[in-house]
Amino acid sequence: MMPLFTHAGGVCGVQQRIPLTYVDPTTGYPHPKSPALSPTVYINENTVSFGSELEGFTLQILDEDGVVVYSTVIAAGTSQVVLPSTLSGDYEIRFVTDDYYYYGYITL
Repeated sequence: MMPLFTHAGGVCGVQQRIPLTYVDPTTGYPHPKSPALSPTVYINENTVSFGSELEGFTLQILDEDGVVVYSTVIAAGTSQVVLPSTLSGDYEIRFVTDDYYYYGYITL
């Protein structure tokens, strides 16, 4: 797996892209036939923005111990999720569906 990291906490008011990796949860490894393009996801402070291709996915935020500290299903027509302001530090961000998930790293 390629390590991915996006530091969002240090630059206020600047939207930054979060690089994502595709994973097959049945193996725990990146899928050998990954989709051609990962979704484009951005973060600006505590606001995560994304396109309609993530509708129906579950957005999860995991702490350094792998514990889910925030989770929400992305409803149709939703293009942003505001994360709780109580989250501070380094986290893994996941977009999960039944068959696979994308993940990346953020700092809030």
